[in-house]
Amino acid sequence: MAQLGRGNVIGISYFNLEVNSQLHEHRDMNGNLLFGIVRIHIPLKTNEKAFMFIERVKFHLPVGSAWALDTSGLHALANGPIGNRIHLVIDIKKSAETLQYFPKWSVSVVLHLCKFIFFMSIKIVIYLFLNPGSLIKRVKDKIKEYL
Repeated sequence: MAQLGRGNVIGISYFNLEVNSQLHEHRDMNGNLLFGIVRIHIPLKTNEKAFMFIERVKFHLPVGSAWALDTSGLHALANGPIGNRIHLVIDIKKSAETLQYFPKWSVSVVLHLCKFIFFMSIKIVIYLFLNPGSLIKRVKDKIKEYL
């Protein structure tokens, strides 16, 4: 907390992925570079059969490391038969103290964010037609979160 700055931490979560579990490929609105937020993953318990897939590239996040992740990118999780995978996850906002955890602006970062906006726009249009009540609830919840 001292390194990040207490005012820069906007959320702390504890993620537990049980034995032989998976979390499907998805993109998150939280921990999203587009909104000036990055998510720090700190593995507390893991095993050699626990993986995170970021843009379909497989990573093992060992205990004793910390990983900055923009969750607007496609990502998924998988855990094998050995034991639970437990991470402490900290969402931080962009500031002078946290700049090192954010990518520098580049063509690839801009293209990444354009891709996210494109896919989220498609998802919003689908929700508008198939489940407008769910979309309205999500928007209201997001507005409450930021107020």
